[in-house]
Amino acid sequence: MTANTSSTFFVRSFSACLCLFLLAQITPSSALSQDESRKNTPKTSVSDRIKPIGEVYISDAPTIVQQPIDTNVDISPGEKIATAACLRCHSAGLMKSPKIGNHKDWAPRLKKGRETLYDHAINGHNKMPARGGKRNLSDNDIKAAVDHMLVGVK
Repeated sequence: MTANTSSTFFVRSFSACLCLFLLAQITPSSALSQDESRKNTPKTSVSDRIKPIGEVYISDAPTIVQQPIDTNVDISPGEKIATAACLRCHSAGLMKSPKIGNHKDWAPRLKKGRETLYDHAINGHNKMPARGGKRNLSDNDIKAAVDHMLVGVK
């Protein structure tokens, strides 16, 4: 046997084995087992089989109600408003806001005059929102809060 005939023999033998293997896979017994497996599965519609696993519920956006400022406590109106609207930023000096009662922080602002401070507090200035973010406060409420924050500042 030469090398050419031995390789031909190998290819023919391999092809024959492969054909026998494939024929063994396609038999009536495998077709019967598929029919039996179909009998055991419950009948469901296509839409039931492909529906998503979970569902998402998206409700309406929550309604944010601005709480009224409690006026029954025995403190000045300016202090009540400053506590409710201004204290969050002005107590810690957030976003470079002047700290309550700190002369060094307020001095350059006071040079512009109290009316300018009132205007900035009412209409907003730089990062500070108008009326401290509390739209229900009147101009007089805002002025009282500014006056309270300036107590002790000369």
